[in-house]
Amino acid sequence: MASKSQLNERLALIGTIDPDAYSADTYTSDEINMQDYSRVMFILTVGDLGSSATVDFEINGGATSDPGSLATLVTGKDATQLTQAGSDSNKQVIIEVSAEEAAAQGLQYLEAEVIVGTAACDLGLIVLGEPAHYSDTAGLDLATVAEVIG
Repeated sequence: MASKSQLNERLALIGTIDPDAYSADTYTSDEINMQDYSRVMFILTVGDLGSSATVDFEINGGATSDPGSLATLVTGKDATQLTQAGSDSNKQVIIEVSAEEAAAQGLQYLEAEVIVGTAACDLGLIVLGEPAHYSDTAGLDLATVAEVIG
């Protein structure tokens, strides 16, 4: 029987916005250097949205490192606004970006930007990365990952 690698050997947890109740403001994930990854997947989860709350979710990049301040929107990598009025509480949005898509815009660094408007809401975000070089993810997970069980 052929041996299969485990998913946690192919995808590293490389960025987050820690789950919490967030007030109206802008929040950014950890910055990702796309030279290290062939693809990254940003997964936003929202819980209960406050009255009249909105959540905007987009992926921004830059040619140089500037954590928390990358300003170029990656083409086509912004989600439809989530709203309390639109019954979007307890939903998820996934955005995937390849190294080729980022490079086509001259972007080496990426980060997610989540904008909470009007009222507080619960949310969290994780970023999973597939290594660019055919190796497993050993040593690539964030230092805050407490345990990986395969």
